[in-house]
Amino acid sequence: MVVAGGWCCLMIAVAASSAHSQPPADAPQSSQRQDDELDGRSIEYWIEQLASDSYSRRQRSSVILEKAGNQAIGALAEATKSGDFEVITRAIRILQRLAVRQSIEDEGGAVEELTRIAADSVGSRGVVARDALSNIVSMRSDQAYEALNEAGVFIGQSTFVPTSPRMMALIRIDDAWNGDVDVLRWLRWIRDIDTVVLNDKACRDDVLIHVSRMPALTNVQLNNGDLSRRGLESLTNLQQIRVLIFNYVQFDQQPTDTIVRLPLVESLRMFGTNLDSEGAETIRDTFPGVLMEITKGAFLGVQSDMTATECRIQSVISGGAAEKAGLIAGDVIIELNGKPIKDFFDLKDEIAKADIREEIEIKVRRGPGDDANEIVLKAVLGRQDVQ
Repeated sequence: MVVAGGWCCLMIAVAASSAHSQPPADAPQSSQRQDDELDGRSIEYWIEQLASDSYSRRQRSSVILEKAGNQAIGALAEATKSGDFEVITRAIRILQRLAVRQSIEDEGGAVEELTRIAADSVGSRGVVARDALSNIVSMRSDQAYEALNEAGVFIGQSTFVPTSPRMMALIRIDDAWNGDVDVLRWLRWIRDIDTVVLNDKACRDDVLIHVSRMPALTNVQLNNGDLSRRGLESLTNLQQIRVLIFNYVQFDQQPTDTIVRLPLVESLRMFGTNLDSEGAETIRDTFPGVLMEITKGAFLGVQSDMTATECRIQSVISGGAAEKAGLIAGDVIIELNGKPIKDFFDLKDEIAKADIREEIEIKVRRGPGDDANEIVLKAVLGRQDVQ
């Protein structure tokens, strides 16, 4: 009874004096939490202990500073300026462990400090910081490969240009992707691939914006989709674009003003887009040294030796307009809609003027030498399979 009565009196006394004795509600919690993390000492005290003669003391200070988290980052970065290799190494390793806790898109905090130290420092300080960053990138890269593969994103060897058999390392996002846009945040941690292909449902703004954050990206192919200025604008942030391909992409408005600001250095292909003729001319004038192929998207489906002095068909693409019209390997195309064709480039120029589903008349020479016959065939131009 005495105990119960005493406890009741104590509670009443505390309640009566609370207005005078208690600080703001969140202050003791925050202060108590910081004291717990630092074991009642200051951050500066534990920084000093990194140089202690006692190994166990150095270890304990590392644990406590890591537990302190963001509040210790500035002091840890400053500690790396000491001449003590033990302190430098421990401070940077703590920063490394704090960095891997950050969001994969967060470039501030410990990541920012390590990046600055690695860039600005020479000697052991810079070496250790660069090694820490390398470890972070390697770990994040492994996580990125796993997360993207699980989401149905293709990462591996494949062809980039449909008409070329050349295989290269690339990322392809298409209908196999599960549609999770959030997982594409991992693309920024793929550092060893410079080529991306976006097909169909993945050829859109939000996907392209994530793709444009890949640090090594220089080759982009976009197929069968719709883009706005917002998506296209993300490509202006790249250092350079060696190859940019738009196959059957429709823009919400004329893309000329954005395309002329892209860092193009090698080639641009716009095949079957809604770019108007005035925009095409402006783009050509802006990039006189860049290889251009801007067409309405009509496709005949033949391959030829571009170095030859005639337009001899080397192969006919299965299922294409040429095969359906009856063209075969060995045929030499000599006229298209009554216009002479001297080589493969003449053929490309004429096809580029045509529309999809337009019927054309092709005159070919078929057969060997003097026994060759001239025959006329009609073809209905289709779309190129860009998958």
